[in-house]
Amino acid sequence: HNSIMHIHGKQRENDESDQELMSTLQGYLLKTLGYKALDILLNNELLYSQLNLPGKNTDKKQDAKNFAESRTSTERSWIMENVIKRKSVASGLKQLIFALKSRDSEKFIEAFHTASSVCSLRLKKIDNKKLRNLVFNIRRAMMEKLKNEHNPTLILQYVVLVLHSQASGGLMHMPSKHIPKLLTLLESRLSQDAMNKVKRYGELLNTLGESAYDKKGDHAESSSNSDQLDEKVESGKLQKLRSVAKRFGISRDSIETLLEEDFDDEDLLDLNEDDLVDCGIPSKQAKLIVKAVEGLDDDAGSDEEEAAESSKQDKYAPLKKELAQLTLDLKAIGANPKAAIVG
Repeated sequence: HNSIMHIHGKQRENDESDQELMSTLQGYLLKTLGYKALDILLNNELLYSQLNLPGKNTDKKQDAKNFAESRTSTERSWIMENVIKRKSVASGLKQLIFALKSRDSEKFIEAFHTASSVCSLRLKKIDNKKLRNLVFNIRRAMMEKLKNEHNPTLILQYVVLVLHSQASGGLMHMPSKHIPKLLTLLESRLSQDAMNKVKRYGELLNTLGESAYDKKGDHAESSSNSDQLDEKVESGKLQKLRSVAKRFGISRDSIETLLEEDFDDEDLLDLNEDDLVDCGIPSKQAKLIVKAVEGLDDDAGSDEEEAAESSKQDKYAPLKKELAQLTLDLKAIGANPKAAIVG
């Protein structure tokens, strides 16, 4: 909210589009960071109970280091049923879970303070100086990641988030599908050249679709790394899943959500529908993804599909060349965001 008001000024406070964006982002915060906060509290109770999750006989010292480890919905339920014994803790955590499902940010904050208190975890308010340093360090971290990033969607996301942080002095936590909305918000604060390049990059991604991510595509910085699909982001099975996504009716937004979660092959095989819904994927899409993942090992594709894909790549060659140049331009903008900010 403060970031949006800083960019537009108080006169835009009641703007309908801004309110819609803020509501969407608050919901996303609860789906991601909200559940992360819940997992920290659950991990705290699990650690001090001296119990292990079924099938996980881990070292308690290692558990202490993985204090913020994400839990699946099944693991959360097991901890609630088998670890939480104190009524006050059980009540506090149930209220927190209810607040998360309601997607009400005010209820969540109140419930989180209560749950933290009964779980004996003290919340310390951060002062303005530490907050500014935190924002600065996160922005710098995104700029560093951008330097070596090869995934076009993440390149666009990092650049827009860095520009927003530079312009507002704040941070946005949002999925890549909402990046165009944030870019519109920044329109009055970016130089025309920077805005044109970032917009065009987004247009090319929409036009190219999955072809923008082709290993053989020339979207990286040089021929030596143009065939390196961001392996730390996309596992082998996720690559296969993306290649059959259209056939199974899996949307690009769902694939991007999986990319953002950084799942490896083992994670994908273990995921159930509830886990996918917790990640923010619609229930119908979750069912399609589970079905597609189950058939990945048996799906080798057809010669006709490969021929059609080859023809499409030839057609998109000029656009891929433009994308490659704009990739360099966007990385330059992200490396020096101050130069792109006006006003």
